[in-house]
Amino acid sequence: METKDQNRKLLGKIEISGGLSCLTGLHIGASKENLEIGALDSAVVRDPISQEPYIPGSSLKGKLRSLLEKSDMRLQPNRDGGSGISRHECNDWDKGESNNRNYGRKIAFLGALNCPVCRLFGSTGPGEENRN
Repeated sequence: METKDQNRKLLGKIEISGGLSCLTGLHIGASKENLEIGALDSAVVRDPISQEPYIPGSSLKGKLRSLLEKSDMRLQPNRDGGSGISRHECNDWDKGESNNRNYGRKIAFLGALNCPVCRLFGSTGPGEENRN
């Protein structure tokens, strides 16, 4: 059975223009364990119609989330993110519900009840081994 959410279609794109100065690293693209000398780690992302390069929103979202996690001293890194980098992941697995104004119904959620960063960006919650 399909729901209203499954029938939604992309109506267009939103373009946000401006300048960007990176004072810390910003990696765009997938990392590879081994990189040949002189090889590109990933191609520049381009709009398929205009061929203009752009930074995907997901890259900006990931960087913003990372910076917010680091700025909130309550959020201690508790998971290995690979490449020797630790990251924060919520262990908070409380249940709750939020009111979805678009459809006038309650939406159940699991996890991130007490974490402002995960409430904003989403939470995977604990792994299967930690669930009751």
